[in-house]
Amino acid sequence: RVMEAGRDNPGRRHLRIAAELERAGRPEEALAWAEQGLAEAVRPDEQLTDDVAARFWTRGRGEDAVAVRRARFAAARDLGAFRRLRADAERASAWPANREWALDLLRADASAVRAGQAPGRPEAGPVLLDALIDEGDLDAAWDAARGIATDGQLLRLADLIADTRPADALAVYLSQLAALETGTGEHAYQRMARLLTSARACHARLGTREAFAAYLSAFRAKHKRKRRLIAILDARQLR
Repeated sequence: RVMEAGRDNPGRRHLRIAAELERAGRPEEALAWAEQGLAEAVRPDEQLTDDVAARFWTRGRGEDAVAVRRARFAAARDLGAFRRLRADAERASAWPANREWALDLLRADASAVRAGQAPGRPEAGPVLLDALIDEGDLDAAWDAARGIATDGQLLRLADLIADTRPADALAVYLSQLAALETGTGEHAYQRMARLLTSARACHARLGTREAFAAYLSAFRAKHKRKRRLIAILDARQLR
């Protein structure tokens, strides 16, 4: 049999065998080999999952394609798997139920992270936020952020909600500014200027420009010896 020896755990070998069988004009055997690879893999290979799902769609088996995506997502919950599940579930007109199923898994992961029960899986909680942001459900993402969000996710969320929830976004900018204040160097200074610019915009939306002016004045006075930082602030009209 073609290339049977030495099966690998992720299923890449099964993918190569399936491709050989397909070229040999044996499509049903190709599908069987690809399915076997998924069944044997602890963490299903993404390319093999794509291959099997595509083979199911060519046979009009949309429900089976979605089932493959669900299995992949359950085993390896990441944003890519979530997006692929959504694409196939939408194609099969079955996204609402599958969306809730997927988000329930991610919510459970997030709860485990908050409870300190997910050691070694720092990505487990934040995937929920990535998925909600990807769905455009920003309010839900903000509500879920407590205890699991990375600084990068919080900043991204703040930028996305700044128009509609400027007070919440401002709190993120000021918190990250406070954490940066002991930093030095070009990268830190550029980040400070970026956060100050965003904070200024939030104060403008809130009608509290005077509060920002007082904050900025105190900030500049505190860091007046950091000449490069002051030059960067001046260049951004943060005076």
